[in-house]
Amino acid sequence: MGIVWDSDQGATCPLCARPKKSCNCTRTPVQTGDGIVRLRIEKSGRKGKTVTVITGLPVERAQEIFKALKKRCGAGGSLDGCDAEIQGDHRDVIRSELTKLELSVKG
Repeated sequence: MGIVWDSDQGATCPLCARPKKSCNCTRTPVQTGDGIVRLRIEKSGRKGKTVTVITGLPVERAQEIFKALKKRCGAGGSLDGCDAEIQGDHRDVIRSELTKLELSVKG
């Protein structure tokens, strides 16, 4: 592992060791996984509150899809790379929306 933080440059890219601001590595989307979007419900570590977890979203469209799902569900959430969390149990709504986008969905 190389330099993670440089006080002169700030955060650096782990792939090319250049400053994150001038790095092209992170701007190039890489498709990971098997192309199947998975849904699951989690409660642990959230004080009993239910969260719908979505994994395997397409990298190049994750932000766009996540924003549309949050709006459709009328709930908040967070996006981390290709994994998303939407507050509440919205599996049916999310499944139908992802199917309309012609994505393969399990869960």
